[in-house]
Formats: sequence, structure tokens, C-alpha cells
Amino acid sequence: MQLKKMISGVMIESAFPYDTNDVQEVERHINSLYHELRKSGIVECFPEFNHYGSGYSSFVEFFIPKRNSKTLIKEVIKPYFLLKEYMVEGIVLYVSRLAPIAVWGFDERAYRIKKWKDVIVEDDYVSHSFLYPTQHDFMECPSKCQEEWCGLKEKVEEYGYQFLPKEYLNLPLPFEATIATCFTEKGHYKVFDSCFYWED
Repeated sequence: MQLKKMISGVMIESAFPYDTNDVQEVERHINSLYHELRKSGIVECFPEFNHYGSGYSSFVEFFIPKRNSKTLIKEVIKPYFLLKEYMVEGIVLYVSRLAPIAVWGFDERAYRIKKWKDVIVEDDYVSHSFLYPTQHDFMECPSKCQEEWCGLKEKVEEYGYQFLPKEYLNLPLPFEATIATCFTEKGHYKVFDSCFYWED
């Protein structure tokens, strides 16, 4: 029943702020988690609150770069123009908008800095991949990110979120459904798809 509710975009009213059934209250709670992570100094954190720019996402994504993991992969220097592109390793965290649950994984992302006449015209991550339970490193933090993971896990759990087991999320969805998600095709849904989905 709870999985069907989440597929329909209905909150699971199990704990605050989800028991308020107030979308804005949940957004404030997740935003407060983000600011707590930043304030703690434990990790650097980049959130995606805007549904990836379109559609609807049932979760908020956080990217937590590993310290000192930037590797320069491209550099262009010309008069009045500078471009640098780095590859950055880090942890990806999904925090649900519909229930006090979360999942995490690992990603490598391209980060680009572009200047024109000493004015920064681009300074952001320009590539990423989405989490899915069939990935070999889903819910398994590489040893090189242990420091970031320990600090992150403690704060997320303090905010009342439970990390769901990989084995459970990887189970086939036990009923027929249509889920508005870009992550997989109809007929191949897993439990994960009922909890964490993005409709572009």
C-alpha cells in the first residue's frame, strides 16, 4: 500500500515533517538538512532542489565531492578566455520528498569553470549519472570516501531518514503499475522505482 501511495505522489505520514502532508514543510526540512551539512564543515554539498530543471522528482539529490579529488582533464587558455574542466569523485545522496527514506551511491562528475575577460560565465557540474540498485557500487561506499560518508550518514540519520537496504530496493515491484520515471521501462520496475523516480 505504501509503495502504491508513493507512486501516486502521496506522502507516507510516518514521521515529521511527512506526517503534516505539507509539501513546503518537507522542502524546508530537506533544505534545513542541506544547510546543516554545509554549516558542519564535515562535507561540501551540492543539492538539486529544482527537479533537474523540468518535470517532477520524488527526491532531492545531493552530491558530496570527495576532498581533494579534482583531476584536471581539459584546459584551454586564450586571450580573454579560460576553460578548465575537472573530473570529481563523490557520494550521491537521494532524500525522498514522499517518505523519511534515503539512498546513496558513488559517481564521477565533470566540473567546468569558464571565464571571459576575467568574468566567470560558467562554474558548475556539467555531467552526472543517476543512481539505480543494479549498479555495483549502489549503497556501497568506496573506502576512498569513508571520511565523507561517516560525516554524511550521521547528519542524515539525525534528521530522521532511514537508509533502505539495497536488497529490498532491488526486488521486482510486487504488483503491476505505471510509474512516470525516466530510470527504467514499464514492466521492469523494481521497488526502487516506486520510491525514487523522476518524470521529465
